[in-house]
Order: sequence, then structure tokens, then C-alpha cells
Amino acid sequence: MHLARFEAEPAIYVAPGRVNLIGEHTDYAEGFVMPAAIDFATLAAISPRGDGKIALFSENYGQVRYFDAAELPAAAGKHWTDYPLGVVSILAGEGNAIPGFSLSLWGDVPLGAGLSSSASVEVATALAVTGLMGVSYPGPVLARLCQRAENEFVGRAAASWTSSSRRMERRTMRCCWIAAT
Repeated sequence: MHLARFEAEPAIYVAPGRVNLIGEHTDYAEGFVMPAAIDFATLAAISPRGDGKIALFSENYGQVRYFDAAELPAAAGKHWTDYPLGVVSILAGEGNAIPGFSLSLWGDVPLGAGLSSSASVEVATALAVTGLMGVSYPGPVLARLCQRAENEFVGRAAASWTSSSRRMERRTMRCCWIAAT
């Protein structure tokens, strides 16, 4: 899909959806949760661009949108691209120079089913973009950056795990948010 559309060999990253075994609807209010990764996931394929543009393609929606890496949108546009753009915006706000890139997304995490489809898109995007930039964040930090993308850019309440579930968060990040190149 990516190679044919953008004529560039991509690096591939994957992030799973998740389910709360306990604590559904308490996670985004700082309540106690026990999350677990599931077999549904988002795949992100990324390759660099030389024109300073960000190309976001969704296989699920059959749409591609282009943005200027030097002039990211300041606010969400009520579109699926808000989720990857939110991640890029938060990464830029952390002092990272955002290069031009092409990002293709595909996922089978059911939308609106409480399986963290948006978090899956955000984490796959974050892994892909930081991988392209050669930047590394510890798993819990990356998870918080993605949460900020959803809260601050997209404008939705997103889960944040409490200290009691940090061990599960680290284990989930290490074992299940696998980056493959």
C-alpha cells in the first residue's frame, strides 16, 4: 500500500488496541485500571519526504491529506487526521524538528468499541515519527505524549493510567507496542 502510493520503502510500526480488564470509564478520570493489549492493531508505514510536506494516508478511509511540516495546524479539524497530527504537534512542542514524511495507516481496531482505537493510531504514529527522526522516548513518556495529543489537540478525554497500573503500562509498552523495521 505505502510503496505503491508514495514510491518509497517504508519502515513499519505496530500498536495494539487495548481493553480495560477492570476500571472501564475510570481511566480518563485518574481512577484505577488494569489494561491489556488485544490482537487488534494499527499498522503505520513511514518514509521520509524531501519536500517538507507531511502526507497522511488512511487505508481504512481511502483518503490522503497533505500538510506543511513547518506550519502544522494549530487546532483539530474534526477529521481522522487529527489523531496523527495531534501526535506530530505534541512532538513539535517538545522541541523536535518535524521533517517531511509520508505516513500510511491501516487498522482493524473497531472504532467506538471501547478498545482504544484512537490510542492505537496515536502510538503507532508516535513510534513511526520518532523512529524516522531518530528520537527515543521511554514507553511511559511516549504514552503520556499520545494522551496529551488526544486531550490537548483532538480535544477528547483520553485515558491516563494511575501509579497503580504503571507496571502494567510498562509491560504493555515493552511487550505489545512492538516497533518493527
